[in-house]
Amino acid sequence: SADPGFGLSRVHPDDLPRVREVLLAAKAAGSYTCEFRWQCADGNYRIFLDQGVLSNGSDGKEPEILGTLLDVTERRELENQLLQSQRLDAIGKLTGGLAHDFNNLLAAILSGLGLLERHAEFDGQTRQVLELTRRSAKQGAELVNRMLAFSRRQTLRPQAVRLAALGDTMNGLVAPVLGGLIRFDWLVDDTVWPAHVDASQLELALMNLVFNARDAMPSGGTIIVEAQNRTLGRAAEDISAGDYVVVTVKDTGSGIPADILAKVVEPFFTTKPVGKGTGLGLSTVHGFVKQSGGTLRIESTVGSGTSVQLWLPRSIERPVEIPEKSDADDSVVNAGEDYPSVLLIDDSNVLRELTAQSLRQHGFAVTCAAGGAEALAMIERAPYDFDVIVTDFAMPLVSGLEVIRFARNLRADWPAVMITGYADADAIAGRPPDVPLLGKPLRDKDLVESILAAAARAGSQKARQAQPVKGGYRFST
Repeated sequence: SADPGFGLSRVHPDDLPRVREVLLAAKAAGSYTCEFRWQCADGNYRIFLDQGVLSNGSDGKEPEILGTLLDVTERRELENQLLQSQRLDAIGKLTGGLAHDFNNLLAAILSGLGLLERHAEFDGQTRQVLELTRRSAKQGAELVNRMLAFSRRQTLRPQAVRLAALGDTMNGLVAPVLGGLIRFDWLVDDTVWPAHVDASQLELALMNLVFNARDAMPSGGTIIVEAQNRTLGRAAEDISAGDYVVVTVKDTGSGIPADILAKVVEPFFTTKPVGKGTGLGLSTVHGFVKQSGGTLRIESTVGSGTSVQLWLPRSIERPVEIPEKSDADDSVVNAGEDYPSVLLIDDSNVLRELTAQSLRQHGFAVTCAAGGAEALAMIERAPYDFDVIVTDFAMPLVSGLEVIRFARNLRADWPAVMITGYADADAIAGRPPDVPLLGKPLRDKDLVESILAAAARAGSQKARQAQPVKGGYRFST
């Protein structure tokens, strides 16, 4: 005979008290509805929706339950995916608004510090305070960038990257932070395809994973980074079919318990004490690879270690060697007599004034506009008064992109530089390819070089369009 307790014996222990309570209440109510996890023969749990009524025994038989048992596992998984997607979207929209305003504030702080540094002489202690303030502002900007990363709203610049070339950089970055108890092995060679990815963001992602691995091995161990070529013949749940480079970061640490493995990529989830972690590490890596067209997969065994795979799309372009960029090198050559005049457009009064002062100190002639609408009037009134347009992207009424489009209706080759505290990738998708995009807060050096490069591109284009005529050259318009 069937074991009457068999059904309840397979209910998940966490759900059992609630199921018993519902069934007992059904005697009085005459019906019940409950949902629980039930263990199948293969050991895995499925989610069942159990609905039924109690017969009243009027036919002389013992009262019994009559009802249906419906497997809703896939439905609940889809609902959870939708909820996760909606939550990420909501967090992303909130992050975007915060990022724009916060980056404006940080840009003003950093620009003001730069102006103070050039205006005044400081003793050793005052200079130390200035540097600490600058470092804190930069850390604030980095935190905003990480928030944009997990919500997949950062501005990526993907190109063909030869992963083996990152070895020297990674070894140089991790050696000072791992200590003597941890061994680091970079096992990526040139047999690996180039990946279509933002090189600097990939470095940050790998550093995040290495730091996580280090924290999981307080008594020491080994971190291995390796890569292999993989081809997916058909799409999986989290990734499209195609060619991928799979970069794996493995450690021999404490591992991640199964009950929290699915949560570790959620933003702000952390197992570390307050003040020791933001919970943005893995979520930023996950956001970065998803935005890059790949995916992230994690395998972990408690007590043995964790393996994190970054699936990155293969590039069909020729790899570009990434020049090393030093944050310390902020020196800028002062402008000369022939430097272009600038129309600076930003709706942030403080940041606009500080940026203008900085550019003037470098020798540029600068005219300011407090927003897109004011800039349109100035451009229409005097289209040849300004050599280069430098504009913020996100402004009320008229965006920086609309300013550039309007200006180029009057002068097709008008050089321009766009600056943004935050811009959704879709919003700036229509940006002309010859308009560089700089993120706030920015270095003086980067802004000056971008202005000069934009002016030089326009000048070389004009030279190519020059047609020889009697007595000189004529420029086509």
